Amino acid sequence: VMDVTDVNKSITIEVPSEAVNSGQPPEDVPIADDATGLTNMFGIISYTTAKTAQEIHDFYKAEMPNNGWTEDSDDAFGDVFMMQYTKDGSTASVTITTDSQTGKTSVMITVQKPE
Repeated sequence: VMDVTDVNKSITIEVPSEAVNSGQPPEDVPIADDATGLTNMFGIISYTTAKTAQEIHDFYKAEMPNNGWTEDSDDAFGDVFMMQYTKDGSTASVTITTDSQTGKTSVMITVQKPE
């Protein structure tokens, strides 16, 4: 048995503000100005950029401290950069790689907040 009501009537679905803002990166995590394909799910932020891996490395090296983050480590393996920062008990791990097929730089930032 199915009881269908309000057939052919308009309905309004309001998206909670938490859901609207959930895909945005935290305000204190800088993002390159030419970022494409920006996603943020479950504390993992990723995007691609036309800037070189070195340029993105230099960007985070300068901008993370400007946003209150303290550098814990900065390692390079060729065109792969791995950086780690802390702030107020949170940890941000930044991985920067170059896609050999497209030549674009991929950035992945994992943010872990204290429990």
